[in-house]
Amino acid sequence: MPPLDNDLGNQMHIRTARWKNVGKELTVQYFQRSLANNVAKIKVITDHKITGSRITITHRIYGNGLIDIQQQLKTGNKKLPEIPRFGMKMTITKRFQQINLVWAGTTRKLLGSENINIY
Repeated sequence: MPPLDNDLGNQMHIRTARWKNVGKELTVQYFQRSLANNVAKIKVITDHKITGSRITITHRIYGNGLIDIQQQLKTGNKKLPEIPRFGMKMTITKRFQQINLVWAGTTRKLLGSENINIY
């Protein structure tokens, strides 16, 4: 996603440049998959050397079609600029006709009220 006019004005694209390619620079440290009680679980832990950060993503896929994704970022000891965006991209097939999204965070809770982009 390109920077907005306000982002360019406050030079966010320069200040936060070290975060730009984090997704391409991750090293997988741990990968585990399991299937128990009709739940498939996939857990991946990745490290980013430049920022000293670790990202843990856990997917749980239930037999009823529910997909629970938990994503956590722990930054390292380095003094880092703010993170412009933290999230994920996901592709689903066209045969899915309904999707419900639930976000839970420390500062706010959004229950499917955010807009999503469908391409």
